[in-house]
Amino acid sequence: MLMNNSTSGNYPPGAANDPFAPYNQPEYPEYQDYDVTASFTLDKSFTVTSSSEDEEDIKQDLIEDYMTPLDLINELKKRLQGELESDPNNKRIKKLVKECDGWTCDCDICIDNIK
Repeated sequence: MLMNNSTSGNYPPGAANDPFAPYNQPEYPEYQDYDVTASFTLDKSFTVTSSSEDEEDIKQDLIEDYMTPLDLINELKKRLQGELESDPNNKRIKKLVKECDGWTCDCDICIDNIK
């Protein structure tokens, strides 16, 4: 094919402004890794049975009777690792196990109706 030697460059005739031509495709930036910290808020209401009206005792009863989100994540990870033993090449389970790592929990317990 003859190349166009006009002032628009050495493009084939009529192709200088063709948006599908490789030389007219946009340049995409390279991907970069960024360290971020994400904070998610979870709330759940409970009914806690306690022999005390002291707020700290009620909080302790809650902690003993219920799982925190971090407890749930750790339980999920253990179960997934068990599944991974029977299917060690399962990429989805490997990804889920990895997603369970690195979580921290800042638990704040508020008692709504102390008499």
